[in-house]
Amino acid sequence: MFFEIILLSLFFFGSIMSLQDLQYRKVKNSLTISFVFLGFLLFVYSQFVYFIWYDSLILLFTMVFAFTLFHKKVIGAADGKIFIGIVLYLLSIENLYVFDSIINIIVLYVSIVILLIVFRTSFNDKKMIFLKTPFSLILFQTLFTLAFLALFSRFIGFENYDILLTLSIFIVLLFILSPIAKKLFSKLDENSQIVVSFILFSYAFYDLFGLFLQSFIYLFFIKSSLFIITELSEKIKYSRGYTTFPLIPIIFLAVLSVLFLGKNLILIFFGF
Repeated sequence: MFFEIILLSLFFFGSIMSLQDLQYRKVKNSLTISFVFLGFLLFVYSQFVYFIWYDSLILLFTMVFAFTLFHKKVIGAADGKIFIGIVLYLLSIENLYVFDSIINIIVLYVSIVILLIVFRTSFNDKKMIFLKTPFSLILFQTLFTLAFLALFSRFIGFENYDILLTLSIFIVLLFILSPIAKKLFSKLDENSQIVVSFILFSYAFYDLFGLFLQSFIYLFFIKSSLFIITELSEKIKYSRGYTTFPLIPIIFLAVLSVLFLGKNLILIFFGF
């Protein structure tokens, strides 16, 4: 019965606030405050039924996170309050729902941004951003990142690597050569940086190259995509003079999908 009350409350508030956000890009303060207050009552009641001490830490982190996003003007005040209210609702049921809901919000947000980029940006904007994407720099960063991680794996003895040699390299880099290397490396042109990084990458993965080549492809694709999506998202042409698309419907859709399906969209996509 408790779960049904929460589900009905989320559906009721979510429908009204989503419609307001879609139509006006703002939500009445009375609605958001009522939503947070009811969520707080449900959270307090749930803590009397089954007390979980770290639920309060999750709630505190959520409040700090929401305030930070609002302060940085990433989200609006209504979005922040609604996000806190949703976390209160979810913690009243199960704290794992919070993590799955955040994943779903990110997945849905990125998916909609990509769709808007495809259909609401001009071909010239797409071409310009693609041409200005620093693929060589991303290549260097990817190689360097993976090489550093591989050297650290050897440092901790992963798969019986040469611990003594790696430890010596780390001591030299961290305490002697790190400032000098950084200064010299910054003076190299991009092509030289790539060559140096590739040599380091090859040394780090000389016996696991096939495994980490796949990691390189994933990381390079993600870093390149993030750059292109971020740049093109500023070129999206919204209707009616708005500068963003409504976020509140996405938040509630992400939460309801978790409550109905019991898992996040990534797990469902990969068949888990």
